[in-house]
Amino acid sequence: MVLKKMSYMYLAVILPSFVIFVQGGDSSCWEVGGRCQSTSAPCHYYGSGLCSGPVDRQCCIIGADISCESLGGTCMDNSNYCSRGFIRGRCGGGLSRQCCLSDGLMASMSSPLQA
Repeated sequence: MVLKKMSYMYLAVILPSFVIFVQGGDSSCWEVGGRCQSTSAPCHYYGSGLCSGPVDRQCCIIGADISCESLGGTCMDNSNYCSRGFIRGRCGGGLSRQCCLSDGLMASMSSPLQA
């Protein structure tokens, strides 16, 4: 019984310290609107050096594809099929992640404006 109480006391002291350490180490990521996660999880754009923990735990910055999405496009790897072709520089992530505009959007952009 005494050993069990000692274990609970140990957890009560150590666990909050661990939580504070993790929160403090991840605050840089939170400040840019991201979340810390393993790089094996899907993410449009990872920022390095913003999270505590191992090297493969990085900041997934949310909204990195907004430049493409604001045009009605979808960011994807350029090895995929995109009927209208890709636009570079509008997606987070590696150079192969590019913006694919939808067929309907391209058609409306190329047609004259109607009054």
